[in-house]
Amino acid sequence: MSPALSSLATSRHLRLQTLFQCGRRFRWMRAVRLRLPVTAVLLPTAILFAAASPHLLPPGYARLALPLLAIAATALIAELVVTLPWGRPVEAEAEEAPDAGPAGSDAVPIPNQADAAPALTELRYRAFFDHAEDSLCDIEITPDGRFLCLDINPHAEAVIGKTAASIRGQTPEQILGPEAGGRIAAALRRCVAQNGLRYEEIWQTVRGPRLTDTIMVPLRAPDAPSGPYARILCSIRDITDRRQLETQVAQGQRLQALGQLAGGIAHDFNNVLQAVEGAVSLIERRAGDAESVRRLARSVLDAAARGSSITRRLLTFTRGNELRSEAFGAAELVRGLREVLASTLEANIAVRIDLPEDLPLVQADKSLVETALVNLATNARDAMPRGGTLTLGAWAETVDDEAQAPPPLRPGAYVRFEVSDTGHGMDAATLAHATEPFFTTKPRGQGTGLGLSIARGFAEQSGGALAIASVRGQGTTISIWLPQARAAGGAARADGPEAAEPPAPADGRRVLVVDDDPLVCETVSETLQTAGYVALCAGDAEAALPMLRRTGEVDLLLTDFSMPGMNGVDLIKEAQRLNPGLPAIVMTGYAGDVEGLSSEATAHTRFVLLRKPVSARALFAQLATLLPEPAAPMR
Repeated sequence: MSPALSSLATSRHLRLQTLFQCGRRFRWMRAVRLRLPVTAVLLPTAILFAAASPHLLPPGYARLALPLLAIAATALIAELVVTLPWGRPVEAEAEEAPDAGPAGSDAVPIPNQADAAPALTELRYRAFFDHAEDSLCDIEITPDGRFLCLDINPHAEAVIGKTAASIRGQTPEQILGPEAGGRIAAALRRCVAQNGLRYEEIWQTVRGPRLTDTIMVPLRAPDAPSGPYARILCSIRDITDRRQLETQVAQGQRLQALGQLAGGIAHDFNNVLQAVEGAVSLIERRAGDAESVRRLARSVLDAAARGSSITRRLLTFTRGNELRSEAFGAAELVRGLREVLASTLEANIAVRIDLPEDLPLVQADKSLVETALVNLATNARDAMPRGGTLTLGAWAETVDDEAQAPPPLRPGAYVRFEVSDTGHGMDAATLAHATEPFFTTKPRGQGTGLGLSIARGFAEQSGGALAIASVRGQGTTISIWLPQARAAGGAARADGPEAAEPPAPADGRRVLVVDDDPLVCETVSETLQTAGYVALCAGDAEAALPMLRRTGEVDLLLTDFSMPGMNGVDLIKEAQRLNPGLPAIVMTGYAGDVEGLSSEATAHTRFVLLRKPVSARALFAQLATLLPEPAAPMR
């Protein structure tokens, strides 16, 4: 369509729309507003005569229709000449027309799309604002830097229990109080300084702690696009339920993966059981050979330690919070791993180490560091099916600039472990997803896709980070940063019986051991007796309470946590009610049992937590702390 015809069509549309609106109000003559008044009179009259004369008017009147139509057509042509592009368009006339009169005036303006757009935008904004399921608020920034509430939506009204009208013009501190309001005001200041802000925060509500996702967008005044910010629009969304659902889904995925890991776990446990069974069988046959018995007993203890490490790795996988941090030497750990890997990897893979002098101690869970490095070495082996070189290294490193470090590493002193291979490497697409859970490029059944994600999670839980560098066809280098240990004066001492000071005899102190597993109860009792304690054994709380009610019968209570009926913490609570100040120890194979208790449940209960398996040395050290006289070492 040509521009002229388009303009004409638009004009016609506007005129017909106006004519229709005015016709409904019976104000034809005023609404048409034609330049030639004769058109406004003759055209309707001619149409009326032409349409009505055959049926309603006498025959003589019908002859008047033709002249009237001719005159009206002439007037209409003149009107068209004026309204076509070479004349004065209707839109221009509408723009030049004076503003509409006051409310109640009969004037009906010709519709204008430019004028209607802001109103339509406002209607859309208001509909969104009023019906949004997030808490929305409009904040004004005063010239003196204060933040005043202009409006909040119904959802925000329901959350804070106040109406928009009642808080309009108030500061966050006036609305929410000094503590919560001060946090909001501080966030608003950060929003202005940073040109926008998004953050997550936990708020205490009537529904308990709720996690919120807050977005703040600063706006300038329309008449001052380069001036200071004048308003801030805020959106606050409660994401507690979504985050809990994500956690549940992740937990379900971990548990689902346990089926794939069951074979490896069973293999490790069978090795532990084989070592224990074989050593105990030899001790029974060589009871008279003291040196052999001591050596085999040490093998049993080592096997038990490996079994404990397996369970802790499993708990870390399923829950992600079972870490035992300790200071250990990075160089010794890497050298030990080299010996293990050199004897287990294929003969066509060379294992070398790169260690500097005077490497500092590391603060982390040693067994999990070993597990992570072994898993990375296994991945490196799989990347070199035709052989190559596997390099293990560790270096002291200080991070000064957080921006130059891999997230979420913060400035500080670290030890950086490195596992490098000369395998096929990864392309950019694979590298981008390498640490995602369940992502694997291995054939089905040969990988869970969890090794790198678990290693990354462990590193970040320990206060470090994990990073991957890889080039297709050249190999891969994976680095793990772990914090250095803040050792006070010298190297760490060996954690063995020889490093402990021999304590004095127990002198018959009475310890009540409560455990529903008869084997555990018997073993712990005999261990205590070898150190000079008098051990009393009970299978549950019901059997233990009569002994606790007799004054002076028990000097210390040593109980399991998970038992039928009353659990260990409740038993300690009752025992300390009967005997105020009674020392107590809780042993559990799963620290989450006790860590998951509410603070109210343990507010007035005093006990020490030991995680099974508990070594004799650790148990005696704890008894020496809780009882006036320390215990003697087990011979």
